[in-house]
Amino acid sequence: MRAGLLEFNFTFVPATEFIPLVFAARDPAGNLVGGLAGEVMPGWKWLFISLLWVSSSHRRERIGTRLMREVEDEARKHGCAYAYTMTFQALGFYEKLGYVVWGVQEDFPPGQRRFFVSKPLG
Repeated sequence: MRAGLLEFNFTFVPATEFIPLVFAARDPAGNLVGGLAGEVMPGWKWLFISLLWVSSSHRRERIGTRLMREVEDEARKHGCAYAYTMTFQALGFYEKLGYVVWGVQEDFPPGQRRFFVSKPLG
């Protein structure tokens, strides 16, 4: 299904690869304490961050910030000039990293607002 959709889309826009990126953060004992998943689209010059998680016992240790810096650096190596994601609970975190809101979806999830944010990777 994805291949068919991409084939159709590529008749309107330049074709690009979608390269998955996964980063993990571990404590000194090797336990997983955070992770980030996303993908770069080099032909379109964009990074999409789909998931970011930090264990509640390790928050405020800048793990999320380090994961974001790593994925942004990797995206730049692939020629990406921009990054985007969406969030309903961590808007302040992304704003501290230079992301700005460009869209809001009301009541998603119910009772919340989902923010679409992006930033240039310059």
